[in-house]
Amino acid sequence: MKKISFSVFCFILLLSTYSSLATAADETLSNESNKQYTVKDIVSPEYLEKYKGKYSSYEEVQEAAGFENSLAPIEENQKEEFESRPFLKINSVDEYAAYLFYAKDQNNQNEINYVSEDDIKPKYSAMENWSTIIHDGGIPYKIVGYADVLVNKCTITNVSAYSKIVGFVPLTQWLPDTPSISRPNNYTATIRYSGTQVTGVNVGGNEMVQRTPVAKTYTNYAICHVN
Repeated sequence: MKKISFSVFCFILLLSTYSSLATAADETLSNESNKQYTVKDIVSPEYLEKYKGKYSSYEEVQEAAGFENSLAPIEENQKEEFESRPFLKINSVDEYAAYLFYAKDQNNQNEINYVSEDDIKPKYSAMENWSTIIHDGGIPYKIVGYADVLVNKCTITNVSAYSKIVGFVPLTQWLPDTPSISRPNNYTATIRYSGTQVTGVNVGGNEMVQRTPVAKTYTNYAICHVN
């Protein structure tokens, strides 16, 4: 009988361990894809109470929240795409109202970030990496805006920005617009993030698509002086 060298044994053991981990990861992803999330996993509890009994139809909720025609049946050419994604279960008009108004209230906010003199003055020139949550999707996901800001002797000289969805659950698809960047002076950079969430929702047993616009403004100030 041939003896297996120690290095070959280690390689076989490593390969076996990797295979087991890969299988476990695949099973986890499969379980997450099959899991059904509810509005309670997304919104703050006070929204469910606030909109209880306020509206009588899904169309009325869309109009009141400013998201008209945002809920539609899944088209034939989209069915394959949504087969591998979990659906958000919406049990009632009340839950739909809580979901949409939760999204509405996060839109069009203006977050301000100050970079102090102590942060910048010793560096004189540095690349600052800033981020902000554009939309908080509760347990499953967050949509985050990022900015790389070059500060040279207390002057913002260059800004690049992008956004992406982070989290472990493909509950929603994020279709980002190109961020709008303005620099009204040497010390200020304002970034407007926007895009659309595309979410598979199960409404009363009917699988549909919810398209929700998302937007947020993020302003950065470099507060410092160079002697």
